[in-house]
Amino acid sequence: MYINLNNIILTGIPRSGTTLVCFLLNKLDNVLALDEPISVNDILKQKKDEEKVKIINQYYSRTRELIRTKGIAISKNINGKIFSNKFRERRFKGLRIMLSKRDMIIINNRLSNEGMLIIKHSALFTALLAEIKNVLLTYAIVRNPLSVLASWNSVRFPLQKGQSPVAEGLDRKLKLNLKKINDISEKQIFILNWFFRKYHSNLNAGRIIKYEEIISSGGKVLEVIDQRAVQLNESLENKNWNKIYDYKLMKKLGERLLKEDNAYWLQYYSTKDITDILEKLY
Repeated sequence: MYINLNNIILTGIPRSGTTLVCFLLNKLDNVLALDEPISVNDILKQKKDEEKVKIINQYYSRTRELIRTKGIAISKNINGKIFSNKFRERRFKGLRIMLSKRDMIIINNRLSNEGMLIIKHSALFTALLAEIKNVLLTYAIVRNPLSVLASWNSVRFPLQKGQSPVAEGLDRKLKLNLKKINDISEKQIFILNWFFRKYHSNLNAGRIIKYEEIISSGGKVLEVIDQRAVQLNESLENKNWNKIYDYKLMKKLGERLLKEDNAYWLQYYSTKDITDILEKLY
């Protein structure tokens, strides 16, 4: 099957740095990375995964045509721009608020026919990964599981309550399993493992990029997506132990992660990666 190497799927664990990756790749010439532009409801209406993936694949040509004819595209944005983080850094009533919205943005430098178009969705693309990887070149972003959980608990969105509506809408087994769990932290850990399991089962190691390596390389590690990313030299802050996180909760979550059996995150992160963060919290 022919795969257009200039149409890229970007997915990853929510709060793992996928939005940051869009921001960094948008710094490259003739590259456009869009943050969750697709209407999930259009996908959920379809009964077969093949039809869902077909809609996603067709979205690239429609977007390219929209850029070519009108100089616009759809993306989550803040005041017309795709930033590195779409949540407020300060808390409001205990949680951080999302600042972005899905809307049109103006594309000043129009994308050529050979330009790279990257579309990012986390839960949507992860749920359909088994099908989508055969049609579109796919990459996934992962992050230290303890920091992911800490971030989930700092923002106002469904995962803070142990829910992932899009993933559950596309994966009935996930939805049924979550209904059997009452504890929110346990739900979150189950969802976390669901993401890691999907990547481990469907992507080779070269298509999985660690948040920590993005930060330490100043973005250069993204050359696996576009070779020109080796030119990036951004000053990036590792937020794995962000001061805005609830350190008391992090300690509890860290202890729970260390007791897990058959955890899929262990394919990418060791228990030492957890204990290293816990040591910084004391």
